Amino acid sequence: MLERVLTDLVQIRELGLEKVNDNMEFHRRLASRPHGMEPLQRIADEVARQIDCLACANCCRRALPPVTRRDMARLARHFGMTAREVREKYTCPDDESPKRRVLRTRYDSGCVFLSGNLCVAYSVRPKACSDFPRIHRPAPGAPVSRLCRWTSLCPIVYNAVEQCKEATGFGL
Repeated sequence: MLERVLTDLVQIRELGLEKVNDNMEFHRRLASRPHGMEPLQRIADEVARQIDCLACANCCRRALPPVTRRDMARLARHFGMTAREVREKYTCPDDESPKRRVLRTRYDSGCVFLSGNLCVAYSVRPKACSDFPRIHRPAPGAPVSRLCRWTSLCPIVYNAVEQCKEATGFGL
C-alpha cells in the first residue's frame, strides 16, 4: 500500500509541469530497460485502487479523445441516432489531425457527455475514454510523450510516475 497519494489537481498540475523534462527522461530510461514499463504499470495499478476517478474527472475536462467509426456507431445505437448525427452533434475535427474526429467539449465543463463528474454515455463511451489512463494498457508503439503530458493532469499518472521514480532510485 502506498503511504501518500496526492489528489489536489492544482498541486499535481504545478508539480507535473515543473517536472516535465525529468519525467520524459525517466520514461525513456524505463522504456529502455529489460522489463520496460512493468514497474510503472504495477505501481499504477496500486495507485488506481486508491484514486476515485469520479471525484476528479479531470481527464473528461481536459482531454480531446479520438472517436472512431465504431465508437460513433455504438453511441448512435445508445442515443437512437444515426452515426452521422452523432458525428455532427458530438464530435469535431481534431486540430492536430483534421481527418480524425474527437469528442466536442464545452468551454466551461469539458466533454459534451460530462454531467458533473459523471459520463452520461459511460456504458458506450469511446474506447479512448475507457482505456484511460493507458498506463495500465499502453498502446503498442505509443510515444512516451503521450503519457508524460498526463503527469500534470491525472492523479493516477502523476502518483504512479513519482512512486516509480522513488522505487527505481531515479534522480538519486
